[in-house]
Amino acid sequence: MEIGGRLRLKAGIKCSAGCKLVGELVEVVDAEGNAVGGAATGEAPWPGTEALYWTEFDLAAPSRADTNLWSVRFLETGNRLPHTPPTPSRFSFVTRESAEHDVAIELVEEKTGTPIKGARLRFGSYHVGTDEFGRARLKLPNGEFKVSVYKKNHKAAQQTVAVTGDLDVKLRAELVPEKDPYEHYWKQD
Repeated sequence: MEIGGRLRLKAGIKCSAGCKLVGELVEVVDAEGNAVGGAATGEAPWPGTEALYWTEFDLAAPSRADTNLWSVRFLETGNRLPHTPPTPSRFSFVTRESAEHDVAIELVEEKTGTPIKGARLRFGSYHVGTDEFGRARLKLPNGEFKVSVYKKNHKAAQQTVAVTGDLDVKLRAELVPEKDPYEHYWKQD
């Protein structure tokens, strides 16, 4: 999620006894415990459930690039329910700089130049997969990114790519034959 963006999420509460939890307050808090949003549950349970009452939030993303750990918690109202205190649910998300540069990537096999399809590429915290031609496109902000390649039976040295504008990147990976799992039975030392 980009800095300054909007975070939309749904949160629900449910009583194991199936209690009706209409109009109950649910709050989202940041890692320091500061409330960033609150809303009341609706009149009807989530479709397809009997007692999951929910609400929706539209929240401002944090103003700095970081990994964020927030929580959703149920706020007890004047209706003191005879239940064990509810447990907050945690979730995390990453906020990053605005991605303004187009990066075109081509991944090929080191010796043959054959495109490698279905590989996962990681540029820092940004991820993308290659198509049947070994190509992928990604929007990235300014900065240096450690690049990792993930593909079964392939190995690629990690490298760093500096992004200061639109860019074409050609990556190479070495084909590593799969070991025979029964090799130790027939191979003699």
